[in-house]
Amino acid sequence: MEELLSREKEFRAKDNDLNIEKIKVLENQIAVLKTKSSNKEKELIDENEKQSKKFRDLIDGLKEDLERERENCQKKTEALQKEYERKISDLESRILVLNDEISKLKHLSENQKKELDRLSDQANELENKLTDEIKKGQIRLKRFHDRLVINIDDKISFDSGSADLKKQILPALDKIKEILGNYPGNLIIIEGHTDNVPIRTKKFSDNWQLSGERALSVLHYFLESKILDPRNFSLAGYGEFQPIVSNDTPENRALNRRVDIVVVPR
Repeated sequence: MEELLSREKEFRAKDNDLNIEKIKVLENQIAVLKTKSSNKEKELIDENEKQSKKFRDLIDGLKEDLERERENCQKKTEALQKEYERKISDLESRILVLNDEISKLKHLSENQKKELDRLSDQANELENKLTDEIKKGQIRLKRFHDRLVINIDDKISFDSGSADLKKQILPALDKIKEILGNYPGNLIIIEGHTDNVPIRTKKFSDNWQLSGERALSVLHYFLESKILDPRNFSLAGYGEFQPIVSNDTPENRALNRRVDIVVVPR
């Protein structure tokens, strides 16, 4: 009995020792696990911090990019606004210039209309005053949209090869002079023309000189009474180089020998 009790006690002691060993092992394992857990937790914390920093850097980078983009957009917008304002200003300036030109054109158009009306009145008056001469073919009146041409026939104006006015043309010139005086301000060009038959005399070396002298004779006659303003006159001699018809017949050559009085409103 005592032996049994002794063995039981021995077994209990061994069992207790085993339990203590197991507890130590478990405690060691727990300590190891705690250490591992602590290390893992630290790793996780470090990784989390690393990822957080990465995200913060990414967000900061995105913010900087967005700010740069915003600044660029603002600069572009400001530049476009300035360009828009400049173009608007240019357009407004052009509109002002165009409006001014339109106003001037309207004014010019009105003045031109008045001048053309005056020219038409002048032509009507000349036709009435020179009815007989026009019927006889001594004077021809040609109306153009911007000028009036009084064509004086050579036969009643000058002898052949001469630049002296014949007496029979003077009444017609007086009528023309009177009507020209009623419309001051016109530009009056007196043009001399010949046919293509060459001339060579002591007084005239060629048709250029003859045509110019004939135009000058008409000019002097107009201005000698001092009714007309000489500043409104000019003259030209064209010789045979501006015929109104071909010089192929005597009749046509007669038509080309003429003095034209060109009236231009201004």
